[in-house]
Amino acid sequence: MNRSLRVIRLIAVLGIILFGAFGFTSSQKYTLTIHLTQLRNSSGQIALLVHDASNGFPESDQKAVRRKLVPAKKNGVTITFDDLPPGNYAVTVLHDENSNGKADKNFIGIPTEGFGFSNNPVIRFGIPDFDDCKIEVNKTTSHTIRLKYF
Repeated sequence: MNRSLRVIRLIAVLGIILFGAFGFTSSQKYTLTIHLTQLRNSSGQIALLVHDASNGFPESDQKAVRRKLVPAKKNGVTITFDDLPPGNYAVTVLHDENSNGKADKNFIGIPTEGFGFSNNPVIRFGIPDFDDCKIEVNKTTSHTIRLKYF
C-alpha cells in the first residue's frame, strides 16, 4: 500500500473517532418534565413558557422556545417538553382561571391568578430574573413548581 493511501485512511479513521467523541453530544436532546402543585382549583387552563435566555423572560411568548396550554387540575398537573438541547432554561407558569388568555391583575398590578417560576424563587418586589429561575437541562430533568396566589 502506498504512503498516501495510508495517510488518507489514517485521517479518515481519526475523523470517525473525533466525530464519535464530539459529534453526537451536540445533537443530543433531552426531556424536561414540570410538575405543578398547589393549584387553587380546576378552573381554566395552565399556560407554560420555556425560555432559554433572559431576553423576553418571563412574559414574551414569541421569545419562548417552548409553550404549552393544558387544562388545570386541582390535584396537580404534569407537563413534558421533549427534544430540548442541553442548556439553561427558565419556566413561567400562569393559572389562567377564567381562560381569557392573559394574566389578570388587580388595580395596583398584583396578580389575581396563580403563577409560578422554575426554582420557586421568593417573590418580593416584582418578577424574578432569568438567573433566579434557570435550571440546567443536560439530561432528562424533572422539576416541581409550586403555584402562588395572592
